[in-house]
Amino acid sequence: EAGDSVRCRGVEVGRVEEGFLDWDNGRGRVKIKASFEKNATSLLRMGTRFWIQHPEFDFGGIRGLDTVVGPRYLAVLPGTGAIDDGPFIGLNRMPVVADVLSGDLEIIVESSERAGMRRGGVVSYRGMPAGRILDVELASDSTRVRSTVLIEERYAPLVRSGTRFFSISGVGSAL
Repeated sequence: EAGDSVRCRGVEVGRVEEGFLDWDNGRGRVKIKASFEKNATSLLRMGTRFWIQHPEFDFGGIRGLDTVVGPRYLAVLPGTGAIDDGPFIGLNRMPVVADVLSGDLEIIVESSERAGMRRGGVVSYRGMPAGRILDVELASDSTRVRSTVLIEERYAPLVRSGTRFFSISGVGSAL
């Protein structure tokens, strides 16, 4: 709503000026116009991500609890590319990993079935958390399940051409 805050890592960096529903090609899209404080305009870069922050409870943890008692807000995660004044396309939900380091390794793991893999799930190596599952979806031909996985930089050298991944059964399923 107009007047709601725009926040980056919990710090207010701007305000929503207006929000409206736009019917483009028969599909309703929410469009938001926001203004940023002068010292926060450098956040607007290629790769910057926006989403409406609200409480999320899933296997990856609990996020956005401040919106249970307080107002929702437009969250921003700055990109690392060149300065960009938009427009930007917002995400449907908060990204699983907010801070991706340059040495982290993003890979695609394909399997014949989902096998308990969930967005936000932990990827472990010898019982130690080594990464997160960013997304789980059907492959484009619908014959396999594709999981996008982010491996932390310090564990990235362990992933080689013959590395095998398997699902650990149980309540806190991991890859």
